Amino acid sequence: MPGLPVYESFAEALRATGTESNRRQLDQIIQADSAFDAEAVLEMVSYASNNHITYRVVPNQFGLYAARSVVGTLGGVTMVEMRLTPLEGWGRVAKRAFDVLGAMVGMIILVPVFLLVALAIKIKDPSGPLIFRHRRLSRDGQPVYIYKFRTMLWKYCDGPNRPFKSAEDTFRAMGRTDLVKEFQKTQKVENDPRVSRFGQFLRRSSLDELPQLWNVFIGDLSIVGPRPIIASELAHYGANKASFLALKPGMTGLWQISGRSDLSYDERVKLDIYYVEHWSLFLDLRILFKTVFALLGTRGAY
Repeated sequence: MPGLPVYESFAEALRATGTESNRRQLDQIIQADSAFDAEAVLEMVSYASNNHITYRVVPNQFGLYAARSVVGTLGGVTMVEMRLTPLEGWGRVAKRAFDVLGAMVGMIILVPVFLLVALAIKIKDPSGPLIFRHRRLSRDGQPVYIYKFRTMLWKYCDGPNRPFKSAEDTFRAMGRTDLVKEFQKTQKVENDPRVSRFGQFLRRSSLDELPQLWNVFIGDLSIVGPRPIIASELAHYGANKASFLALKPGMTGLWQISGRSDLSYDERVKLDIYYVEHWSLFLDLRILFKTVFALLGTRGAY
């Protein structure tokens, strides 16, 4: 394969490309020697996964192919490319087209609902903004702000310029250490004293999430996908971090149709990883169909 740089070891490749200080200088990793020991291979695969770099290997005749691998050639040499998710190529294009069309139609049809909810929020708690934005992680770990109708009383909303810097701070100020422990365990509180009565209705009905249609339209979210999480939650995914970040999060997903907040955190993680590794258009359509019934039942919504 003329023109491609060749290195004797992975450490040498990192030093030569300056990747130790700037990983963007490394586009992909091709393992040309199938005799590498298992530890060296694990290091390369782990590095590629965690940094979202393509990893390919030239297999020997006895090599095994991973379930989500793609066999191809480069310079006449057979290679295997490891993929974290089947969502590639035209599947990704189709999913994005569906997101844009669905978000546009949804925002147009739901204009009356947007106006009624906004009016009700202003009447109930006029001191704060209508929309609350929160920093989450999107594909490849890119930080984005997702939008929701504000469900909390403005005096309790946390943020860098607010009296309370976090949910835990608010609960401690209330003298509710029990809620601190509940929040740290699940990132949610079932009977959250910060939420207004109208806000509780919005959460149960999921109407508070309607502004996320704009997030879908601009490409921060998908209609269907893993849960949008905050950066500190990524630690719960352990060795599956790279898999989780392979797709954009969604307004709905397997977690939405499987019990929502009634699920344990470990169960949510497993559902997210399953979705990433088994994505298909049929799975998206099935989730959307079941989401309608999940919203009507309001099970696990708080």
